Amino acid sequence: MSVDSNSGAATCIDGRAIAQKMKVELAERLNALASPVKLAILCFDTPASIVYKNAQVKVAHSLGIETDVVVMGWDATTD
Repeated sequence: MSVDSNSGAATCIDGRAIAQKMKVELAERLNALASPVKLAILCFDTPASIVYKNAQVKVAHSLGIETDVVVMGWDATTD
């Protein structure tokens, strides 16, 4: 909800509809690019990270974005 600063009245917004509209607009912009878009997702091997990774892959694929997923253990280093 947002509040109108003039009247103080609350206004309900439809977040799902706004998100869907944004996804459609983004997909159109991505399709207009000359080369395919690829996304690398880095996550750790924890339940929360796997849930996050799965959500990101799902959204990326719905937009036509290819994904590469790298799952790292907690013992990973920068070397």
